[in-house]
Amino acid sequence: MRLLELDNTIRREHRTAAIDSKFSQFQTILKTECSVALTSKIKIIRYIQGAEGSILFGDSGKHTRISRNTKNYYTVLLDQILPDWRPFPARSKSFICTSVLKGQSITTDYTVYPVGDPLVGVCPSEDFWTSFQFIRPENFWRVFELMKNIYSILIDESSERIISVINHIDKIWAVDMQKTGSEFDVSLTGKLIYALKGSLFLRSYRVGTDLTAFDSFSEALAYLFDPRDNGFQLKRLSELTVEDEEREIWFSGPAYFVRQIK
Repeated sequence: MRLLELDNTIRREHRTAAIDSKFSQFQTILKTECSVALTSKIKIIRYIQGAEGSILFGDSGKHTRISRNTKNYYTVLLDQILPDWRPFPARSKSFICTSVLKGQSITTDYTVYPVGDPLVGVCPSEDFWTSFQFIRPENFWRVFELMKNIYSILIDESSERIISVINHIDKIWAVDMQKTGSEFDVSLTGKLIYALKGSLFLRSYRVGTDLTAFDSFSEALAYLFDPRDNGFQLKRLSELTVEDEEREIWFSGPAYFVRQIK
């Protein structure tokens, strides 16, 4: 049984399919197709809630990931809008993993063996939401909520709606920037900048950032969420080192998952 045959049995709810743990060819396939992962200096772990089977296989590139306990707004922002994130694996098409064993009772812990030597996004900390050095994790969504409230529209999970809202802000950004004093403060752009500075900033060196210096809302977002400035790295699996332990990492493509023995 080859990868394509296994892929045909993937359960959509987990993006993975169970493989018979006694499958005689599994070790050979693992050594042949996952040699980089086998020799990697770090162990990749994924927690799959409700998964069954000692050995699983999945291909994240063939399914769109639904963020657990959150909406998909940020994945659209990173995957489709902000240009500096384009070299990274699309979060919506990736397996989100870590090298830290958390041992949560509601999850099943698996060692992950990506096929080949895929590109890997590496967070500067153990969790994506705490990786932005100047943004409060609990307020990460306020920029999207603000856009929804200003335009009194329901932002659904379609990229077209989110992109259209940002494009609309970009169009009026330059007009509002010509306003001064209280007239600017009550403008949509003025309210947006105030909310960004009041809700998102955390580090003192960022508080004084003049968002009015940007030509558009898109440029301001690109600056605030710049991956390199926030310490994100893009590496090949073979390039991961011990310094990348205890980080959230993500990659897109096929992989095997082997249950941890406790």
